[in-house]
Amino acid sequence: MSGVSRNYPDGNGKLLRFEYGEHEETVVTQRTPQNAYLLIDSQDRYVLTNDGSYLAIPETSPNNIYISHQKLNGFGEIKRVYVSDIYFPWRTPNINIRNNIFQLRVNGVDVYLTVPEDFYKPSELALAMQTIANSATGFRTIASQGGVPVYSAVGQPWTFVTDAIGRFTITATGATFITGTSIDVDGYQSYINQVINYISPSAIPVATFRGGIPSMSYTKYIDFVSTSLTKHQRLKDTLTQFNYTNIIYRLYLNNENQLPITDDTFFSSRPSDLYRQITNPKTIMWNKNEMISAIDIQLYDDGGELLYIPPLEWDTNYLLTMQLSES
Repeated sequence: MSGVSRNYPDGNGKLLRFEYGEHEETVVTQRTPQNAYLLIDSQDRYVLTNDGSYLAIPETSPNNIYISHQKLNGFGEIKRVYVSDIYFPWRTPNINIRNNIFQLRVNGVDVYLTVPEDFYKPSELALAMQTIANSATGFRTIASQGGVPVYSAVGQPWTFVTDAIGRFTITATGATFITGTSIDVDGYQSYINQVINYISPSAIPVATFRGGIPSMSYTKYIDFVSTSLTKHQRLKDTLTQFNYTNIIYRLYLNNENQLPITDDTFFSSRPSDLYRQITNPKTIMWNKNEMISAIDIQLYDDGGELLYIPPLEWDTNYLLTMQLSES
């Protein structure tokens, strides 16, 4: 077989070669935009002393912090910031001073009982409520006389039990009652009725009523809100119920293990440590000509109130990792 090429125009068959003209290639180099960390510790709301300890006087709740130590955070042309990781120690009892009232209308009288603040499984809470309901001062009327509670001996004995998935069944002996949260108790935004999903669908008095599957939770999520970190953000958040905005992250409270519901698997029934590596962060606009000089963060519960954290747990602090990007 013979061929014709530039080197062998006669096609003598010694070598078949095909040659192509050379063209200069254009190469575009791409690089990932530079990132930096802004590492936030809620404990930094206090002054750091020369010996490396914090001056926590007065001690304040980590639900509303302000960090300003006369230093600039994030040197460079920052255009975007977002939360990438969070560590949060959950130390709020599911029954606390915000929601520890259980309310009923018994024999036409509005009464309630108060449960001590603590972490409760459904079975533990049922036993505690049954014990209180059957005590001499268990149920009190909503009204009072001269600031002194009026106690009402109604329907004793009371029986509080839960089934395998936490539903409460309450029985009153010699009494009929209506569940609900229609009666306003000053100073309380929520009730145990909501925590255990014990709200009657009707106003017909009954002697026994079983509630729905409870949440056993004081709040379903925590909103991390910051005015300083979102002050350049033009696209604002919208909530269907509340009016606050400037949310940098919403932490949903669950065990993430998708465990079936049992008496032992309700998230808020025990303290825990939460870690989230955020896969879909909210990207927040920043001014490239400005450093981050101060940081404020407020924590809100699902009732739109600052997250309740017991004073004994105020020295338990959370951590945030924020990414600062040049593009």
